[in-house]
Amino acid sequence: MDSRATTNRKVRVHFALQLAIVIACWTGANVVALAAIDAYEFHQVCREIGLSPDIANAFQTVSLNLSSRNFPTRNSVNYKLLTPEPSEAGKKYPVVLYLHGAGERGSDGMRPLRSLPSKLASDDYRKRFPCYLVVPQCPEGTKWNYRGELYPRPRDELDIVWAILQDVLQRDGVDPNRVYAIGFSMGGYGVWELGCRRARALAAIIPVAGAGEPEKAKHLLGLSIWAIHGQDDEVVNVEGTRKMIKAVRIAGGNPRYSEIAGVGHRALSPSLEELDELLRWLFEQSREHT
Repeated sequence: MDSRATTNRKVRVHFALQLAIVIACWTGANVVALAAIDAYEFHQVCREIGLSPDIANAFQTVSLNLSSRNFPTRNSVNYKLLTPEPSEAGKKYPVVLYLHGAGERGSDGMRPLRSLPSKLASDDYRKRFPCYLVVPQCPEGTKWNYRGELYPRPRDELDIVWAILQDVLQRDGVDPNRVYAIGFSMGGYGVWELGCRRARALAAIIPVAGAGEPEKAKHLLGLSIWAIHGQDDEVVNVEGTRKMIKAVRIAGGNPRYSEIAGVGHRALSPSLEELDELLRWLFEQSREHT
């Protein structure tokens, strides 16, 4: 009996080991297969939106918990973050916030990385202009600055953007005196408004093909501004930027303004051709100098 029992135990143990090996192999194969599917779908999305997979992989996806009391309709928000690489110990780097246009709204986190973020994430620009690049995404059906008579809400996306910036500013290596905001089209509107609300926290803004509220121009004093707009913009009338620049100057500010002749709404594209000059000016701005 003891001999048979011992043999049966050995058989059961051997069977259990074989079963465990089979399950482990099956699980491993499924993990590999799922990873391959994810990689394929990731490359497909990148191809569809015209974004390099290498550029997309350079960004971290950061999830930020939001207070339900402050943001009753949102529990959390994801944003993309590009960190300085390589970074030097003890050195402080600027923060660049990019607010995209209406065509990049959604929840995929990928579309806003096209144009300016993809340029700044290239090896060349990361070496010459290291920074913390922050790229949130505006949900479908909403706008960055959602307040007003048409959209009465106690909070809007710019409040969430501010929460994101506060999250980034807690990181080591961030220079709180060099926080910049760049926005295109709908993002240009957002940057003008964010500048009005948070001028004391920002060092400079670059609104491209956007517009703002001239009556708020006094709130922009002390903030470095370089506005850009295409003279023939068929989507956002160039008068919107002209009025903002005029109002800031009347209030006592000294903003820079580039109005590009022969260019429509895609004013960001020619601006990218002069990106070095734009970034050199931007990275020179600091709250310490104001």
